[in-house]
Amino acid sequence: MSIEDDSVIPAEIISHANTVRRLASEVDGNVYIYGPHIAEMEQHRADVINSFQSAIDNNDICIYMQPKIGCKSKKIESAEVLVRWNKAPAILLSIP
Repeated sequence: MSIEDDSVIPAEIISHANTVRRLASEVDGNVYIYGPHIAEMEQHRADVINSFQSAIDNNDICIYMQPKIGCKSKKIESAEVLVRWNKAPAILLSIP
């Protein structure tokens, strides 16, 4: 895709530019060039975000609480919370 290509839609160019701008600011501030690898990563990100509501509706989200017990008091002082999305075992979900 190049700017000289008549088939390129201006809104698509702006969308790609916004994507790499966000990546650069979130990661390390370096320069990014939009390419197939970024398109795939963004599609995966969109798929995860778009399937989140159905995961809630289908009770695929589990919440686990781990109490933190004080050494001296031997009482629960706080808790850690783990939220797990039960998806197909072969799928690793991560959002950069």
